[in-house]
Amino acid sequence: MHKKKEIEFIFQSLFHKNRELPFLSKQEEEKIYYKISQFFLTGFILDNVCLKSQYPSLHSKLSALNQNFLMRKLLMLNDLADIEKEFSKRKINHILLKGAAYDRINLHKDNQRHFRDIDILVKEDDLRKAVNILSSLGYRNENQYSLTRLKYIPQNHQMPVLINKNKTQIDLHFRITKPDIYKRCPLTDDFFKNYEIHTKTPDINSLVSHAMYHALQHHEQNQGPLFIFDILELIKASKASEIPLDISNELNLSIQYKMLIEFANHTNKKEFLDFESYSLLKELSNNFLWEEAPEDKFFIFSKTDKNKKNLNFKIIFNKLNNIKYTYQIDFFSFRFVLVLFKEFFNSLKKIRL
Repeated sequence: MHKKKEIEFIFQSLFHKNRELPFLSKQEEEKIYYKISQFFLTGFILDNVCLKSQYPSLHSKLSALNQNFLMRKLLMLNDLADIEKEFSKRKINHILLKGAAYDRINLHKDNQRHFRDIDILVKEDDLRKAVNILSSLGYRNENQYSLTRLKYIPQNHQMPVLINKNKTQIDLHFRITKPDIYKRCPLTDDFFKNYEIHTKTPDINSLVSHAMYHALQHHEQNQGPLFIFDILELIKASKASEIPLDISNELNLSIQYKMLIEFANHTNKKEFLDFESYSLLKELSNNFLWEEAPEDKFFIFSKTDKNKKNLNFKIIFNKLNNIKYTYQIDFFSFRFVLVLFKEFFNSLKKIRL
């Protein structure tokens, strides 16, 4: 599918809601459905009133999927209520992040913004207590890590994903940014200093800073365009409440932030995706990995030059069947992420692929 057509289809709902969508072949329709579902964009795409008349089959599929996302979200929020009740009993201060925080403050329309897991930030001093509470509520790590062994804390920013019998996933953070990106986290202290006590959510500046860091640095723009919808809505909320909006200078994202502000101004003035808007979106989404990965392949990414080397998944693991290893599925980005141990690397050197 042509990149411009793809961007126009996904982002047209930010402009005039009654404007016709670009023509899609049956094959393109299937492809766009995959991408919309993969990046949880159903609620935003359904906002365009022309979708039902132009693409009734796609509209029906997206509506059903959006309803499934809603049921899943309600189940997760019910589990979150149980967690927060226990945190309150044990006096554990916590802050909701990302999708759960947006839902708590009603940032988007009803049944529009969905999320795959629940992110919770606690202070490092409370981490052991928080882990014990989650364990008592039936949360387990999919790779059977011991939840009481916290010696790997300096190498990460959160606990391994915790899942309960309802398949609710909890990402328990003790800092916002990864240590290999920022040795000293530029956001965590400000989050606890400025958060909204009653809603347990970050203030609006913290929400924008986190959304930009998460999309542009943490995941290096490989998790789709959802953050653009979030940040544009945060900018709109800031203007409505007359709260000055700014992001942390330590994030080195001022250029991208200015582009998002400019794009927000375009969506207020234009009825369609004009050339300037398209150029901004193309730049902001330049490195999105929107294509489905080849079967039986995974990618190893370099932080410095973003070069990627494709390796055959089955061949490697057939040859390493006697080597201790583990891997986890990153459910949010649908990519295999290998956790490679020292002995794995040593063995890998001896393999001729």
